[in-house]
Amino acid sequence: MCLVLQSSTATGRRDYAILLLLARLGLRAGEVVSLQLDDVDWRAGELLVRGKGLLHDRMPLPVDVGEALTSYLRADRPPCKTRRVFVCMKAPRSGFAGPSTLSTIRSPRTGSSGFTSSVKGSPRAEAQSRDNDASFWRKHE
Repeated sequence: MCLVLQSSTATGRRDYAILLLLARLGLRAGEVVSLQLDDVDWRAGELLVRGKGLLHDRMPLPVDVGEALTSYLRADRPPCKTRRVFVCMKAPRSGFAGPSTLSTIRSPRTGSSGFTSSVKGSPRAEAQSRDNDASFWRKHE
């Protein structure tokens, strides 16, 4: 996987953190958009993911993803009332309207989403695998 983004701007650092969550953790756009500040457990190194069907999972927070989140939250996230992690950089400062908002993230160098991945092990496949595992265990408890 290769992430190429402009990390010299606040928007670039926000987008980099978003793409890492999508690519490294296999989160869906809706899961990233709905992340709340309280969903990040820095001490435990975990992230609470609110998935489909009111399913909540705790996932380990890889170091590189945690560093990208920290950089964005400390230096670039504008002050606002919303508890969502990712917010619009222009007024009105609020959380993204929905998952489709993430489709606007583009790399200035490539014009693409900024990351590549093979079909096997793609973020979508990983998210589906996680859902299937959780669904399986709920049915067999």
